[in-house]
Amino acid sequence: MSNDPAAPSEVTIVEAATELVIPAVALPPTRNPMLVYLSRLGGETSATSMRSAIRCIAATLRVPEGTTPERIPWHALRYPDVRGMIALWRSEKLAPRTINQRLAALRGIISEAENLRMIDPDDARLILKIKGERVDRAELAGRALTDDEVRRLVEGCDLNRDAGLRDLALLALLFGGGLRRREASRVKLCDVDLATGVVRVLGKGAKTRMVPLSEDARTMIRAWVARGVVRVKSDPILVAFDLQREIKRDDAGALRALTVPGVYSVRDALAKRVGIDDVSPHDARRTRITRMLLAGESVALVQKLAGHESIETTGRYVRAEDEAVRAAASRVPMVPSKPTT
Repeated sequence: MSNDPAAPSEVTIVEAATELVIPAVALPPTRNPMLVYLSRLGGETSATSMRSAIRCIAATLRVPEGTTPERIPWHALRYPDVRGMIALWRSEKLAPRTINQRLAALRGIISEAENLRMIDPDDARLILKIKGERVDRAELAGRALTDDEVRRLVEGCDLNRDAGLRDLALLALLFGGGLRRREASRVKLCDVDLATGVVRVLGKGAKTRMVPLSEDARTMIRAWVARGVVRVKSDPILVAFDLQREIKRDDAGALRALTVPGVYSVRDALAKRVGIDDVSPHDARRTRITRMLLAGESVALVQKLAGHESIETTGRYVRAEDEAVRAAASRVPMVPSKPTT
């Protein structure tokens, strides 16, 4: 195989009805259906979510090391290949919402490929007509991480570096406070009461709520602030770093805040570093809410802390974790066993 990055290389689509081998290509941005599709997405969160989905789809393909999603010839996909990928994802027990998100990304790319006249309309139509997985409306996004997974994420932060302590502060807000990603990116130093560990959060609909952090999360935030990087009240708690792990500042010298896509990137990098697969954007929030409910906190209290508009939304977490609640209850005896001597 040539070492020239522009040279074709083989890409194998696995689990398809017929194994397909196609050459990787280098297309200009205006002719690359994946890049055109992403450019048409509205919000930064949507684009980031779909980029993440596309990376996962690319991981389903057998591609030579170093082949980026941009170099995958998406227009060469056919109906059996997409059906094969869906079958593989089902066998991996991926959540229906996860499969549907990936299918939506594929549909978007194929639609742009058709617009660019890179794929036969009949072939495109077959892919675009593939129905998504049935989703229970009560099904929640993400999953609750295990205690071990959360511990590994925390231990994966390099506390000898500013960026590592910032990463720890991010985990504190997400897992110790249950904040949404955009909410966490907006928190400033003036929003945090270091004495009590209560954070003022600007949530959906520009509504403000007060969120107390867990005790260990408070300690993590204090450790980050004590580092001295964040000093001014208007400074963002979650500071952005560049690829060299240097602090980002604007033209006036003020600290730049970690963006929502930045939150995704930090989370993904940490998960990869400690060997945790299948991490979705909503996992941290679901983990925090689930833990509070399993600890016996009332649904009304959790609703207030989570910033849910309706108590029905919080109630979905209760129903989703009923099995876990029953399991936890069964482990606690009515009559404690006698201590052994």
